[in-house]
Amino acid sequence: MDLAKLEGFLSTPLVEDEVFNVKYYYIRENKDLDPLLEYLMARPAQSFDTETTGLNVAEDKIILAQVGDENRQFLLDPRYTDLETLKPWFESSKHKKVGHNLLYDYCMLSSDYGIQMEASRCTFLAEMTLTMGSQYGGRSLYAVTKKYLQKELDKAMQTSFIGHQGDFSEAQLAYAAADVRDPIKILQLQSKELLTTNLAPTFVLECDALPAFGDMRVGGMLLDRELWDKTLANNRQKVVESREKMDEIADSYVSRNLFGELSINYDSPDQVLELLKMMNVQVDVWQKETRTWVKKPIQNTNKQTQKKIMHLPFIKAMSDYRKYAKLINTYGENFYPCISEKTGRLHPELKQMGTETGRPSAGEESEGDDLFSAKKHSTKSHSLPNINPLNIPGRPEYRHAFIAKPDYVIETDDYSGCEMRILAEISMDPKLIGIFDRKEDAHCFVASELYGVEVTKDNEHGALRKPAKALNFGIAYGLGVTKLFEDLNAEGFHITIDEAQEKYNKYCHDIFPVAVKYLRDIGKLASEQGFLTNLNGRRRYWNLPNPDDLERFPRGKFDDVYKGIIAKIQREGGNFSIQSVNADITKRAMADIRKFAKEHGIRTMIYNAVYDEIVTETHKDDHAFFWPHKQRIMREAAQIWLKRVPMEVDGHALPYWTK
Repeated sequence: MDLAKLEGFLSTPLVEDEVFNVKYYYIRENKDLDPLLEYLMARPAQSFDTETTGLNVAEDKIILAQVGDENRQFLLDPRYTDLETLKPWFESSKHKKVGHNLLYDYCMLSSDYGIQMEASRCTFLAEMTLTMGSQYGGRSLYAVTKKYLQKELDKAMQTSFIGHQGDFSEAQLAYAAADVRDPIKILQLQSKELLTTNLAPTFVLECDALPAFGDMRVGGMLLDRELWDKTLANNRQKVVESREKMDEIADSYVSRNLFGELSINYDSPDQVLELLKMMNVQVDVWQKETRTWVKKPIQNTNKQTQKKIMHLPFIKAMSDYRKYAKLINTYGENFYPCISEKTGRLHPELKQMGTETGRPSAGEESEGDDLFSAKKHSTKSHSLPNINPLNIPGRPEYRHAFIAKPDYVIETDDYSGCEMRILAEISMDPKLIGIFDRKEDAHCFVASELYGVEVTKDNEHGALRKPAKALNFGIAYGLGVTKLFEDLNAEGFHITIDEAQEKYNKYCHDIFPVAVKYLRDIGKLASEQGFLTNLNGRRRYWNLPNPDDLERFPRGKFDDVYKGIIAKIQREGGNFSIQSVNADITKRAMADIRKFAKEHGIRTMIYNAVYDEIVTETHKDDHAFFWPHKQRIMREAAQIWLKRVPMEVDGHALPYWTK
């Protein structure tokens, strides 16, 4: 159906607004939706957007839905029309839906109507893909419209839909129409850049993964409050016990106030340091001049220092006190306000492209980044507090508190040694590849090479695996000799700087010389050209410092500040080359798992995704069929980019989330 024919069917008049430069139909009758559906199904792409009562995808509602392009816009009022009539278009994989921050619109459609929008093409994700690591003024709808079309959107109406009731004003309707007028034009211009920079595959991958992130947010996570409360109570008791131990030791050095309490704040590093000095606590310090260890009075209470003197009862008690106090503050009653009254579940919000490597992240929206789009408003009044599902402790008392609903099981599957396997692939280090071909443990292999004894996880030398693991991951991300020396000693492996240098050299020159050279070369490339490209074509940019800026760098390229910035870029280059592939593998697997489940009618959803771990909640009757396919899909997603190195997936299926 063409536009002229559609306009002949519509029962509402065309509205032309010169202020917003839009031509729209405000549709409030169901009979208009059938011809509109026919019109939409005849077009390869249309823009889509929503206006909502707030940001809570579990409890807020769509109050206006907009679809259209630069020629015509159609505003659908859900109070009078049933959006499910357009479900065939929304769920068609052949018809592109273009918009800004479509993850939010996906969530609202899914939550309100059970509609799972397919074939999204998000201009926000496109801009993130094009500019990752560089900043030019934001990636909001306001910013990209100004960048590509040289238009400035009117910000005055951006919050007017929150809590709205009654009729819409003409200005509100025109503003809403403007939100679907330009996205296709913006995407066309972005697409030229995506093709020129070979970033189109990365953009498509992000769009393919968008529904999986939406399902995860809408579906949410079920918290066992009884177990959570039990863990919280245990932690509070640990705080009391550790404080009593500290009081017992400090009593000989600290006076008491009028209430009989010790006059010290254990949360104050300065006060604790003063107490330790009164106790004549000494710490092993490495003397560079004599290259020997000497005892010196304690100078700070940071983690590195604490680990060196953990044998002292006060330090052990203080470490416990701080650890459990932090657990209470981070993973305690603050989770309860995040539980939706409507669903009884947590609905954490993940930023799909939250880091420069493409990995997701969680947290509050950053000002200016996504602040001004049609559905991201400056107020948080209608949004639940957010939690971070990516940093839940792996300890059973925490993970087991996230449970499946009745008749469902939680499948926890993660890539085994994913980052080391990626390093083996991209560096083509024959020794590292051989480890995975032989199905050996990379950390045990390195420990055996470093210490000249056979190391396994379970034998008498098993403790040596820990420093080897630190070396594996540390060198992959730019660890130097001094940091290795400090870290190993802080972990209780008392070695000299010479011994640290020896192990560092052995690792770099004898064990994995090819991998280490690759990391150094790729880091140098990042610091020279200002960007890197991974196996999928994903890019990260760096703003390179100018050594000729003598006001900032008085000694030019020999300036310590300049050299520090370059060294940081080089470390980040190695990090990006590994972590970005990890992100691509996981997102490809998430998209393909979701697609497989839909095609086979599996009652499942992605429960959480923690870097290289994908957690699903599946009906017990579908589990036996689905789970092996899920693990297969994960392996196949990895092998898209890992051609030389086999990938393994480890998993557990229980009524709760596991590690």
